[in-house]
Parts: sequence; C-alpha cells; structure tokens
Amino acid sequence: MTDFTKQEERVNDDVKQLKRIGKRLDIEEKADVVIELLGLSIRLKNRIAQELGQMRAFEKGGIKRSNRILVYSKFDENIHVIDNIFNPSLPITLSIKWGGIDPFVALVWQKIAGRGDVIVDEVYEGCIDNNRFIELCKEKEWWKYIYGITAYCDPSRQDLIREWREEGIHLMGDRSLIEDINLVRAKIAPMKGDPTLFVDRKCEMVIWEFNHYKTDKDGYPINKSDNAMDAIRNYVKGITRKQRRNKMTELDSQKKLRQKTGGKLTEKFQDEADKLDNEFKELGKKYLPDISKLKAKLDIEKEDCTKLHFASGPIGSQT
Repeated sequence: MTDFTKQEERVNDDVKQLKRIGKRLDIEEKADVVIELLGLSIRLKNRIAQELGQMRAFEKGGIKRSNRILVYSKFDENIHVIDNIFNPSLPITLSIKWGGIDPFVALVWQKIAGRGDVIVDEVYEGCIDNNRFIELCKEKEWWKYIYGITAYCDPSRQDLIREWREEGIHLMGDRSLIEDINLVRAKIAPMKGDPTLFVDRKCEMVIWEFNHYKTDKDGYPINKSDNAMDAIRNYVKGITRKQRRNKMTELDSQKKLRQKTGGKLTEKFQDEADKLDNEFKELGKKYLPDISKLKAKLDIEKEDCTKLHFASGPIGSQT
C-alpha cells in the first residue's frame, strides 16, 4: 500500500466521521456538535490541501518534492513508532500545548523500562475552548489516574493553567525556545546509546507532524504542523530541568557533607559539579548582554521618575 493510498483512506475515514456528526445536528446540544464539526472540517481541509493534492501531482510527475529538511530528520517510524498501550500501573505525565483556532494538544507520557519516554496517547482538537478540551480528556481511560500528576506547558496562559489546576493537575514549565529542539533531537538520536523517545502507533497526529515539521531555506523551523511538536518540547524541556535540579540538590548534599567531614567530593560528583559550573558560565555569557541592557533601561526609567517627582514639588505644596 502506497503512502498516497494510506492518506486517501484517512480522508475517507474523516468524511465518514463528518457524516456521522452531521446526523447529530438534530439533537439539543447543537452548539457543541457544530464546534466539533467545524474543527474536523478544518483538519480535513488542511489534510486534503497539504497532502492529497501534492502527492497526486507528484505521482503524475507534475511537481517535485519540497527540498525543505525535516526538523527531526532522524525520526524513523520503523524505530520510534511502537505498539505500547497505556499501562495504569505506571505513573503518567502530561504535556499540553494551548490552542483555540489552532488545536489544543495533550500528550500522555509514561516511562517504560528498556525504552525511555513513550507517548502512549494524544488528544488533538482544534476550534475548541479549554473547558471543552478538558471534558474531552476526561473521556479517556487515563484521566482517572491524573490527580496530583505533573503536566508541562507554556506558562504564559495563567488563566488556562488555573482551570487545569482545579482538576488536581500540577502544571509547571518554562517558555519553550527553538533551541530546545536540540533536546528533543538528543532523545530521538543520541550520540551514544539507543533512542529514549517513542510514540505509540495510535498517536497519528504526533507521527504526522514528525513527518511534516520542516525548516525553511535558512534552517529555521516553519511555524506549521508544530502543535504536537510544541507539546513534546514542553515535556522534554520540563524533565531536563527537573533532572538538572535533582543533580543540583544531590551536589548540595555532597558539599554539605564535605564541609562537615573536611573530605572531598567523590570523583563522580566532582565531575557533575564541574559540568554544571561550565553550563552556568555559558548561560552567563549568553544572557549577560540582555541583562545589562535591561538594567540600563531600568536605571533610565528610575532617573525619569525621580526627575518627575522633584519637578512636581513636595507633597502638599500644590494649591
């Protein structure tokens, strides 16, 4: 079966789903059905426009494939896509990408022995609000195990974060940067050892985006087909920071022990300490110019406020 045939079957499945949803328009909850129908229609339209037309023209020899390079060119479905159903006996973690017109995305992660971090499920819906998206997640088998778990997200939407926290989920994270792509690449194809990031076969949109998230001619990621990719970056950056924080705590404990006993750090912890010191030095070099500019700007604003204060005179002197 060719890629084109597979894609055509997916579109046929979406058309059938459109028809099923259309029949539900006679029930009372018309608004939710219309929103669901609209979201699916947009996904179907994009899929047809981006995939079927291009693939048909390619097979007829009408166009050439794009010379743009995949952001995650080392992602290989034969390696990274596995059959791994959700295991309720293992802890879960969520990573979320906020949406609206663009899709909301929630990825469910589990750490699997001998594998690493595995995406075991996805919820991917566009043209929907946060509360409705939470309701969709509640329909999933894994939802009853989420109370008290950690979820990684973009921290800029505090209003949406509050709604998730009301469900008992602890959301945390830092704004994901383009540079964090390298963290994901390191899990897909590490310099040493086996990959540590895998996707369950049923997570079709994650797999689709891995195969369509591309760079422009200058090598920068294109802001397209990147919704699940953002959620993956949020997760990988979150667990990386957590691992570094745990190392720092362990090193602090070792240092306190050294101070008490007058001994030295073990060779292992000394290497870790040196590595972290080097990382902090590099971060300092990277962000010091921006910090200096910000400090200078604040000094100017402070000086302007001082001038304004003295120009207006002491309190109570105006008549």
